[in-house]
Amino acid sequence: MAKTLVALYDTFADAEHVVQELIADGFARSDIQMAFDRTTSPAAHTASVAWDSEYEGANLSETLADLGVPSEEAQAYAEGVRRGGALVVVESSDERAERGMAILQRLHPVDIHERTAQWRQEGWTGAAATASTSTPMAHTATATRSAQEQARAQTRVTN
Repeated sequence: MAKTLVALYDTFADAEHVVQELIADGFARSDIQMAFDRTTSPAAHTASVAWDSEYEGANLSETLADLGVPSEEAQAYAEGVRRGGALVVVESSDERAERGMAILQRLHPVDIHERTAQWRQEGWTGAAATASTSTPMAHTATATRSAQEQARAQTRVTN
């Protein structure tokens, strides 16, 4: 069974570095996607991952929910992208998921739970997270791990 790994990074450059690490470790380019706001990512044209216009403009939070990310977290990831972050999504086999997570974590992803709490203190309600994707996302519905596991990992894994 495939797993979906999701991690948010503060900058496009950080996310692209993660993509390069994943590829160097043997993950297929076609299994790695990025989502970012093209209007806030001037370096986006140098992306090493091929972009698929089929999903361009798709609602990111809805796309993530289709992948099995709980709605509230999907809205938070979309808000992170809207605020200039870059999201990395990796489709992985069960055998490679742990290695993929290790790479995502090693390169310091945003702690989405901590960041969401910060945004809520600033007045964010979650309703305005309508960032659009700039890359493809898989069309598979998946089940997620427990919330405790997610908080420890600082990344999202669905299977």
